[in-house]
Amino acid sequence: MPVPLLALATMLGTAEPLAQPPAVCSQVLGHMTNSDGARTTMVVSDREHCLEVRLTGRVTFDDADADVKTMDPGSTLVATESRGGGTRALTLVERSGAIDRAYRVNGEVRPVAESTAWFRGVVLDLVREAGYGAPERVARIRRQGGVGAVLDEVRRIHSDHVRQIYLETVLASSGLTVDEVRRVTRAASDDLSSDHAKGMVLRAAVDLRGDDREVADAAVRGAGTIGSDHERAELLRRVLERVCSDDAVVARALDAAAEMGSDHERANVLATALDRAEPTAPTVRASFFRTVDGVGSDHERRRVLESLAGRDSLGTATAHALLASAARIGSDHEKAAVLLALAWHPDRLRDPGVRAAFDAALKSIGSDAEYRRVAGALAR
Repeated sequence: MPVPLLALATMLGTAEPLAQPPAVCSQVLGHMTNSDGARTTMVVSDREHCLEVRLTGRVTFDDADADVKTMDPGSTLVATESRGGGTRALTLVERSGAIDRAYRVNGEVRPVAESTAWFRGVVLDLVREAGYGAPERVARIRRQGGVGAVLDEVRRIHSDHVRQIYLETVLASSGLTVDEVRRVTRAASDDLSSDHAKGMVLRAAVDLRGDDREVADAAVRGAGTIGSDHERAELLRRVLERVCSDDAVVARALDAAAEMGSDHERANVLATALDRAEPTAPTVRASFFRTVDGVGSDHERRRVLESLAGRDSLGTATAHALLASAARIGSDHEKAAVLLALAWHPDRLRDPGVRAAFDAALKSIGSDAEYRRVAGALAR
């Protein structure tokens, strides 16, 4: 069940901090942000502590990420943390340009000055682990220390979701050099664990500078660490759409596709590779057909080979490899569909070696009806 937003009072006297750990702590382990636009609840929780921050309005923090800098008129912030059996809570309310504060430890009112060091950690948890104000913070860190400083901060963040936000924010910013895009791509490949987060950031990098070999290569390397066949296929297809002239990168992308378990996703990557060009380079051709031959579904293999056979032009070496792969299709119907796509282009069968391979594949069809269908097309 999703954790509901908790109502906040808008006056200090009724915004009572909790003497007990927030109820949300028993329901959330990790990071959660829940907002309806006017009110926001953020939770950062692990086995040692639970921090809940409830906001109304907009709050900004200082450049040291240590304290509140500004609050919208009438806005409130209530931070409650349970740790080691104790509970601390700080309430901030904006009133007429001033920020009123109240601090309690285990329900007992304490001097606000005692909250300073503790609240610095709360702010850091908010901006680093809950991702509050990420776009503004990323821009500030980059302005102060460059992209390298942002990447250093990303490595300090535990949440893959927040890491994703930071890396995507950098990629969406203006004035990036190609070397900076390369560094962000490598960071996403190396530092993100979530398949979805990694795929999203790497696709954004490829969209931005996929024409650069180092960016494309890092994206392919990252794809190899993505366990989800869908996420891996989406990334590899994006790389193949953007890379036009680097056969080595294309071959590595196809090799990464060969490791996927889904025949459908593998065939989708192969189809995208064919949209790019015929696999004429020896390294690309070898990777392409190695991946094709790993497709267990006769339907999916036929889908790829039929598309290749129907291209406007087809080299002799590619035709040989195509026919060798087609001959290994178990279904007579699917095999015949590939051979028919070639039979409609009789000029491709003029090479004696190609014709011999075609005839051998035709003879492997056991169904009389499918055999006659292909033979009839040849006779026309």
